[in-house]
Amino acid sequence: MAMAMATIAVLKERDSEAKKMHKVSKLILALLLLWPALALADLQAGVEALKRGEFAAALGEFRPLAKTGDANAQNLLGFMYANGFGLPADDQQALKWYRLAAEQGQAKSQYSLGVMYANGIGVPADLAEAVTWFRLSADQGDASAQSNLGVMYKNAQGVAQDKTEAARWFHRAAMQGDTTAQHNLAGMYYVGEGVPEDYVRAYAWITLASAKGEELAMRGKDIIRQRMTPAQIVDSQKVSYVLCATIPNCAQ
Repeated sequence: MAMAMATIAVLKERDSEAKKMHKVSKLILALLLLWPALALADLQAGVEALKRGEFAAALGEFRPLAKTGDANAQNLLGFMYANGFGLPADDQQALKWYRLAAEQGQAKSQYSLGVMYANGIGVPADLAEAVTWFRLSADQGDASAQSNLGVMYKNAQGVAQDKTEAARWFHRAAMQGDTTAQHNLAGMYYVGEGVPEDYVRAYAWITLASAKGEELAMRGKDIIRQRMTPAQIVDSQKVSYVLCATIPNCAQ
């Protein structure tokens, strides 16, 4: 029985308010971890306003900074336009500000440009261009970009198919706690694509993904388990324990 693979996380949707605020929280956490420049008073004030859902105040801080060329402010302004926070959603404005930040090397904006090109949001769909931006972001360590780049290599989307390279990018993202990448890496081990077939490692990775509530992973876990011996399951639990000790915010 085949195990369903998680797909590239780039589909455009207008989120519910709860999902939007979850995205804000994730973005803010990433910004605080990656860019010490956010300690600057005006930008930090905007970040705090965004976290509280005070979008007009956040825009008042980000917009002037973005116009002076601050890449982090440009990224946040693009994010607000993309999601309709405090102003009507506007893909063209989101594209404009993401591009300005991405061309300065801002990793989150590079990832977001990849998403827009992959889905044809504000621009004609161009998978090769999406790969370019995902790679720039992935090389800087962005887990979402690494995960999507893995999917592009696996499915020959905008790049020649290379399942070994796909597994490499999935692994890099999985080690940062990206559950989609963990699920996809489990699938690669399960069928022996890009890596040797290994039910023990497949089950270890699917266990970590499912522990965070990744829906497809929870179903895939049962599929893999049916193929395993009791001894393999015990070995896999040991592997997942060791992996979890090195992965940020890991749960089992």
